[in-house]
Amino acid sequence: MIIISYPDGQLGNQLFTFAHFIAHSKEHGYVLCNPAFSTYAKFFSYFENSLVNTVASSDGLIKAGANLSKRLNSAGILFLKTILRFFFCLVSRGLALIKYDGNSQLGLIERKHLNEDGSIKDQKLLRKKWVLTYDCHFRDHYSVKKHAASVREIFAINQQLMQAVNSKIAIAREGCEVLIGLHIRRGDYAYWNSGRYYYEIEQYVEFMDQITELFPHQRVSFLVCSNENLEKFKDKTSKHNCILGIGNTIEDLYCR
Repeated sequence: MIIISYPDGQLGNQLFTFAHFIAHSKEHGYVLCNPAFSTYAKFFSYFENSLVNTVASSDGLIKAGANLSKRLNSAGILFLKTILRFFFCLVSRGLALIKYDGNSQLGLIERKHLNEDGSIKDQKLLRKKWVLTYDCHFRDHYSVKKHAASVREIFAINQQLMQAVNSKIAIAREGCEVLIGLHIRRGDYAYWNSGRYYYEIEQYVEFMDQITELFPHQRVSFLVCSNENLEKFKDKTSKHNCILGIGNTIEDLYCR
């Protein structure tokens, strides 16, 4: 069993790492749990009744978790998920701090155990009975391609969110022939990696101008999503037909 016990960034980064572990577990037939994903698990139907967001080659463990969840109310489930998330997070961080080398039963995968492409350097680490992860940007590109359909099925958002996404896209497509999704990510990008990926609004507008010029005979609209309030930028983007995203992280992601 592999337990993704330490969150790998925010939603986007966590989805990437989780997807690769899911595909790897499908390929090699082991049980995968991701209590670190509990903050976002509520958005996905697959994990609705799972206390530790389990993916298994057999559905027996998943059904057992679902039966336990049915005995609890929503507040109880949320409480247990939160406790388990913090517990495994603290355990993996503690093991990393003491430079734990593992034994025959319990292993710890850290960034130092990965190759440059994100694959595991020593496959023996995965053969232990229990394996925790810490700061682990794991990648298995072969398995992701092979099991892409299963990954997409697991990451299908729940029906209520999907209806909101479909409604927003339908509105955005009205009156245009080409719809472009634009994500304005700023916020922490102003200082992360020395601001390498931070752009001013004027630079985004220049990009929008260039895109529009590619379709001189068609009506172009932009579905704009961001991690900040875009109302203050309306004046700068007024020459383009812009439809603002829903404003919820998961819904904006799936709109794009």
